[in-house]
Amino acid sequence: MCNIENMNIEYINIDQNELDKPLYRYLDFYRVVQMLQNNEIVFVRPEKWEDPFETYVINSQIIYDDGGKLIHSLNGVIHGICWTKNYISDALWRIYSPHKMAVRIKTTPRLLIESIESSLNKYDRSTFFIGKVEYKSQKQIIKNAKDIASKIGGSNSDKITAKSLLLKRKSFSHEQEVRTIIFDRHSKAKNGILKLKIDAHKLIQSVLVDSRAPDEMLNVYSTYLKKELNFKGKVDKSVLYKNLDKLIINKK
Repeated sequence: MCNIENMNIEYINIDQNELDKPLYRYLDFYRVVQMLQNNEIVFVRPEKWEDPFETYVINSQIIYDDGGKLIHSLNGVIHGICWTKNYISDALWRIYSPHKMAVRIKTTPRLLIESIESSLNKYDRSTFFIGKVEYKSQKQIIKNAKDIASKIGGSNSDKITAKSLLLKRKSFSHEQEVRTIIFDRHSKAKNGILKLKIDAHKLIQSVLVDSRAPDEMLNVYSTYLKKELNFKGKVDKSVLYKNLDKLIINKK
């Protein structure tokens, strides 16, 4: 096993003892197929995230005493991907599986780090962070964001900026997010999308089908993953919405 302590990665709000705990991602089945077929993982620019408070700092404008202005220079190089520690969530299934046909993949921070670091080895100027999102009040986020933004421009700008992308309002606390953030300084991204080559079969430990999908879809998904893509992990169906057997009470 690769020793990730020697890797060029920084941790934010996450401890070494959490590296082998499960992480999950809810997504459309065809995206899982793309990952396994192409052996790649896809990062997106934060501007594609819906919550405006997530990009509050990187969209900031710094005004100097002499009247000069500076737009955040790191905005164009930042890309991220979001995971969750929440293994069972009605909210996440409903958000990411509106058609009741999506799946949830499972991995760990260690597998994620090893996969990404292996791909980034040849891009030595890029930086890589993994961290847990902190959920705060809107007032706290604005206060923290101003403090973070004031420190941008120094020698530790990447980490400071990465920290700003790990702040969300308490309204989203059900997501229990963990994010991987890359600063791409090799212009590998195209149209706000950064694709990295990885061993997706090693990264993805299992696939769970939406409980609301027809039972036949479990067989369809499983057969395709196993026979067409040679996926070795477990493929199963969630029981979150499974109907209960009728309750029968015998009374004398």
